[in-house]
Amino acid sequence: FGQNTIYDLALPCLRMCNIVVLIAGLIALSPVLTINLRSSEAKPAQRLEKANKRNVKFTSDLIQVIANITAPQSSFSTVSPQLVFGLIADGVKGETEEEVRRVLNLPNQETTDSDVKYLLEFVNNQSKGDFRFNMANRLYISNKYKVKQGFVDLAAKVYQVGVESVCFGQKQRSADIINRWAGTADTNTCKSGNLVNANQLNSNTTLVLASTMEVQGRWKTPFPKFKTTKKPFYSENGEMREVEMMRSHDNTSYLYYYSSALKSKYLEIPYEDSSFVVTFVLPDARDGLTKAEHNKEPYLQRKNLTLQRVTVNLPRFSITTVNDFRDYLSRVGLHRVFSSESDLTGISNEIGLHVDLVQQRTIVSFTEAGSGVSTDVAEEADSDLASEQSGLTFIANHPFFFFFRETKSNIILFGGHYR
Repeated sequence: FGQNTIYDLALPCLRMCNIVVLIAGLIALSPVLTINLRSSEAKPAQRLEKANKRNVKFTSDLIQVIANITAPQSSFSTVSPQLVFGLIADGVKGETEEEVRRVLNLPNQETTDSDVKYLLEFVNNQSKGDFRFNMANRLYISNKYKVKQGFVDLAAKVYQVGVESVCFGQKQRSADIINRWAGTADTNTCKSGNLVNANQLNSNTTLVLASTMEVQGRWKTPFPKFKTTKKPFYSENGEMREVEMMRSHDNTSYLYYYSSALKSKYLEIPYEDSSFVVTFVLPDARDGLTKAEHNKEPYLQRKNLTLQRVTVNLPRFSITTVNDFRDYLSRVGLHRVFSSESDLTGISNEIGLHVDLVQQRTIVSFTEAGSGVSTDVAEEADSDLASEQSGLTFIANHPFFFFFRETKSNIILFGGHYR
């Protein structure tokens, strides 16, 4: 053979040897690659677990304040202020930043931005079918201040928060702008009054944080309408009033748990086509809710619920709550960001910018069909399985509380109480 012929024959062999060596190397490295892949898959779960612990801690701290000053039926979100103040933390400096992070239990800025971006994308992806989780946040800044473009871009791309410049000196016009936005952010079924009033604004107002939140969805297993009747409901002081009480089918199974330590029943009701659930917590004692609100953290921690047949009686109700979170946050130690001492030079180079209002509206309804949807449900007679019940009951005829949770992340998005 000639020299070129030998080279031509040898080249494929060399290539084959290289491929064999490469494959062998990959096989040898496969445990490492598997570990790395699993590690990268675990990061989102670990991230959400840590975020959930911070969320539970902040929620527990805030409930102790909110419970004493809200209406008998009210709802609120702690994720919303954590989100908007996570954004504000990008624009504050020095002692103001330290206080914001400490009070709202926020990690460093890089972690906060990353966690929020991931969580919002994750939660938004859970809205499918008839289920909708509607959360909207917006910052209104006085037109006396020029907002840095980098802050505006971060607000939109990471936090999904709009930033708008307004003239607060025209207080009625400014209030109308904010309330029109809030009306658009809510669905057409929930036009529920103003988020802000003109008398809350003046020419010295510099920054307003506005939020709305609402859940719409059908129960996976609806309550039969023919079973809804007037039943007594007892307040903590023993007073009785009649309420529309829904009752489950006798053969319905729910995720249920009884905590002997907390002396409370837990009931979880899932939504159709969604990983969102509502957890209802019913203390044994009529005055148990007040006691629980002094230390809510153990009540909010995930419990080992199991699927069991439970007879459920639950009031049919709807709640629209407008919360002044500035008052609540001040009571748990957030002060500087609301004062002239605030350093928000990461938002605008002009001096004097501070947060004046933190307004939040939450809309909650519980009907036979679900939350925020048509009450039409298919009527079915109870089956003969009624005799096979375990005897478990969840009779919510005295004060209880509830919270909305996304089950894959375990994040509590908002909650409330009924007394």
